[in-house]
Amino acid sequence: MRLGGRLGVAAWLVAVWVLLWGQPTVANVASGIVAAGFVLYLYPVRRPDAVPTVRPLAMVRLAAFASWVLIRSTSQVAVLVLGPKSRIRRGLVFVPLRGCSADVVLLVANTVSLSPGTLTVDVSDDNSALLVHALDAGDPPSLQRDMLRLESLAIAALGTREDRIRLAATEKAPSPARLIERF
Repeated sequence: MRLGGRLGVAAWLVAVWVLLWGQPTVANVASGIVAAGFVLYLYPVRRPDAVPTVRPLAMVRLAAFASWVLIRSTSQVAVLVLGPKSRIRRGLVFVPLRGCSADVVLLVANTVSLSPGTLTVDVSDDNSALLVHALDAGDPPSLQRDMLRLESLAIAALGTREDRIRLAATEKAPSPARLIERF
């Protein structure tokens, strides 16, 4: 963000600080400047194009898909648990994504973890892949299709401008998901 934008945020933080103390004394203003500097150092202001924008209709589509995945995975886990134990094929699956902002990957990873039978174990440093523990790791490409659909819907609902541009520029799917370890 430009210097003017940061100074505006800092001025607003100082004003709130002084209002909280109730008196515009030199000490309150000086401590407000120190506190604002500390807050801006710990939590830098994002560039305007890096701020997620909430799109309500896309949010409804995302919620509908996540609900469908939740219902489907709940029934699949129930069938697996109540059926013969030999049908359970647990494993770690490496699932490449198309790469997007940390906010979108966080949403995808948490949604995967909320679905019964799957748990996000790790996210790559560049946000391009997830390591997922699956109760039924027999079909890694199916797991990846769901995650890519979830990623697309999350970008449409909450993605930054850069995320949407990157998604539109991605013509092919990432490398296929693969089973890392079965246990």
